[in-house]
Amino acid sequence: MMPSNLNRHNYSNYQEWKKWGRLFVYNESQRRYFEHEFSGIDFSGKQLLEIGFGDGSFLSWAQSQGAHVVGCELIEPICSSGIAQGYDTRFGDVRTAISPAQESFDLVIAFDVLEHILPDDLLDFLKFIGGVMKPNSLFIVRVPNGQSPFGLVNQYGDITHVNVLSKGRFEQLAPMAQLEMVYCRNAFRFGKSEIKLIDVVRFKLRDFLNAFITKVYGLEHIPLDQNIVACFKKIGDARHPG
Repeated sequence: MMPSNLNRHNYSNYQEWKKWGRLFVYNESQRRYFEHEFSGIDFSGKQLLEIGFGDGSFLSWAQSQGAHVVGCELIEPICSSGIAQGYDTRFGDVRTAISPAQESFDLVIAFDVLEHILPDDLLDFLKFIGGVMKPNSLFIVRVPNGQSPFGLVNQYGDITHVNVLSKGRFEQLAPMAQLEMVYCRNAFRFGKSEIKLIDVVRFKLRDFLNAFITKVYGLEHIPLDQNIVACFKKIGDARHPG
């Protein structure tokens, strides 16, 4: 969570509301999610920036994969906890915490962040991210799916969400920020049932409904899960991740 409008009043109890207890650790479900969501991306030796690192689970996992990690966050006690545990965690808006003249990154991650940024401020934010990306680097985001009725639960379940985003809006925004969208897809699904077959059937049904609904309504194929993940590169870069 890293809104750029610095509305700290709305975040005064955010850590408690999100139930972030143990910080900078990841559990087995998170490990499986990260491994699948970032499949094909080599973290070893990479300079990685996470904007709005929340409970620090991804920073911890990325560091375990060999990345050199930096994190920015608006909740000061979490930043202090990260520093105490040896992480380079910085309090404040990324545009003041990071200097493009002195730092650049191979990977920039913003999970559950862009929906916290006011629409009028988002383009400036994206242009800043482009300015700290190395050649052939990637910017990967996750947001509630604003083009799906199933995304409404996440989008409107948090009073700090001030922006609605989608595949279509990313396609419109990216070139304005000198970025190119590599992909936009449903976030990786991981099962929660004790019976694996139930999850397999459930996910197959979701795929069918996704295809059926878009076909019936004559829409282009768009992801319809609750959350989407989008990947961007700088315009002109050759990199296309697997």
